[in-house]
Amino acid sequence: MSSSAYKEALNIIHAEFGADSLMDLLKVGSHPSFSTGSILIDEATGIGGLPRGRSTELYGVESGGKTTLAWQTAASCQRDKSLNNGNGGRVLMLDYEQATDLRYLRQLGVLLDAEHLLVSQPATFEEGMRIAQVMLDRHCIDMLIVDSVAAMSSQKEMDPDYEITSTEVGSQSRLMAQSIKRLNSRIAGENCCAIWINQLRNKINLGRPASEETPGGRALKFYASMRIELRKISSVKGKRRSRVTGAETEGIVGIKARCTVVKNKLAAPYGQAEVLVTFGEGFDNIYSLIEVGRQLGRLKVGKTGWISTAAGETIGRGIIELRKKAKDPVFQQELYQAALGPGGLRALLDVAYGENVLEAEPTASETEPVPAEDLITDQEDETASSPHL
Repeated sequence: MSSSAYKEALNIIHAEFGADSLMDLLKVGSHPSFSTGSILIDEATGIGGLPRGRSTELYGVESGGKTTLAWQTAASCQRDKSLNNGNGGRVLMLDYEQATDLRYLRQLGVLLDAEHLLVSQPATFEEGMRIAQVMLDRHCIDMLIVDSVAAMSSQKEMDPDYEITSTEVGSQSRLMAQSIKRLNSRIAGENCCAIWINQLRNKINLGRPASEETPGGRALKFYASMRIELRKISSVKGKRRSRVTGAETEGIVGIKARCTVVKNKLAAPYGQAEVLVTFGEGFDNIYSLIEVGRQLGRLKVGKTGWISTAAGETIGRGIIELRKKAKDPVFQQELYQAALGPGGLRALLDVAYGENVLEAEPTASETEPVPAEDLITDQEDETASSPHL
């Protein structure tokens, strides 16, 4: 094959289909991602967060942290100064469940102005997909969140003459398969991070034990580059302050959830992370730092709760004290270095996967603790325990 014929073929293809129709993978570089707001989950994904230009499915039981994970990733997108001339990313939320809580979004650090967040509550499946298609075609968004696939109803189902008792086998699956095929190329072309939140249903098999299944058919399972399952494994007890009286009482203030990356096209699958989610405040990053440092052997947690470095230097006692001390940026950076070591999360992932998988090293702001009320003890069960709560 002559080089002139090769160059001629490239010129023809580029002229007809565009300059990006044929890619040199050596020039593509590492895959960009948005941090999830939790160091443990970022490490489990293998690329430092949820991928851009790909679809990610978050599914699991109710109150397992799916929406919190999506919104904290959105907050990371909005603060990415490499997007939109330094203004940060713009997020489009398709709220099919009609359940957006503005107060919770503020507490998670989500920017609510129209330059950074657009929320739509579509009445039908087709309406929402059309909105997403228009925004993607005009390069308007950097992240798409769909909450949730299970709540998407077709135009026919919303028709006033539609009988609730009538059934159409596979109607949602067919719509989902057609829509994601059209959106997938646009998501990749715009380098948009698409997050599809999904629920679980019991699949009843006659003569066999019931199993769990995600609504919407199998198309999303194939098109998603990453699928993350979230499940609650225990509850966290602590002091709850009444919004009415201001009095403090004992109660459940959060959950510990297990995140499992059941599918991953960008790194090794089946990465797991156990995270602490405080109600109304999101992921507890101080807990995540301590857990990562303990797993790496860089931090030691004593039976009485004292936390120290591998060299024997005492840092503090318990997560409550560390959360208060971490309000100091200097101590926060010291804790970050003690837990992760030089290079932070990027260096850890480089060692695990043998290449530079992150675009930039996480900054101290990514590990800034969420101001939470004092947590006392973890309500243990047979599936979970915490040595430093």
